[in-house]
Amino acid sequence: MSQKWKSVLMFGPPGSGKGTQGKLLCMAGNHYHFSSGDMFRSLDPESKEGKLFFSYMKQGKLGPDNLTIDIWKNYIEKLVAEAKYKPDHQLLFLDGIPRTKLQTEMIEEFIEVKKIILLEIPNEDILVDRILKRALKEGREDDANEDVIRERLAIYHKQTKAVLDHYPENLVCKVNGDQKQVLVLKSILNAISNELV
Repeated sequence: MSQKWKSVLMFGPPGSGKGTQGKLLCMAGNHYHFSSGDMFRSLDPESKEGKLFFSYMKQGKLGPDNLTIDIWKNYIEKLVAEAKYKPDHQLLFLDGIPRTKLQTEMIEEFIEVKKIILLEIPNEDILVDRILKRALKEGREDDANEDVIRERLAIYHKQTKAVLDHYPENLVCKVNGDQKQVLVLKSILNAISNELV
C-alpha cells in the first residue's frame, strides 16, 4: 500500500467506554472510529468466518489472529474504496485491534500509530455491571453472561500488557475511565490534541 493509515489505538477493558469515547471523538473531529466488535457482529452468521467468530464470541474468546487481521484489512480497504474513511485527512481510531502481540506485529505494515489511549477502571465489578446493563439495553447476547464477561476481562488483561509493551511508553496516554463521560472525553482530548490539528 502507498501510505500507512495514521491511527490512534484505543485500549481499555470491556465496558470501559472505548466505543462511546471513540464515537464522540470522531464526531467532534471528523475522524473514523473503527470497532472490531461492530465488524465481527456484521459478519454473516452463516458464512465460514461468521460461524467461526460467533463460536469464539459466545465463549468470550478471541478469534484466530491471521483471520482477524485479514478481515480487518479487507474491511478498512472497503471503507477507503467507498470513501467512508478518508486516510488523507482523517485519523483512524482503532477500538479492539490489535488485541494480541502477533496482531500488533501483523498490523504494523498498515498503520502508523500516533497515540495510544488507555482507559483504566481497576474495579472489575463496575465493568461487569456496565456490560450487563448494555446487554439489556442493546440486546447483545455476547454481553449477557457474567462468566463470559469475566473470561473476556481475564483475556484482556493477559493479552493487553504484551501489546502495550510493544510500543514506546511516550505514545501511551492513561485516562481514568471511571469518571463522567464528558470528563473522560476532556482527558482524552487533552492527551491527543496535537494529533487532532
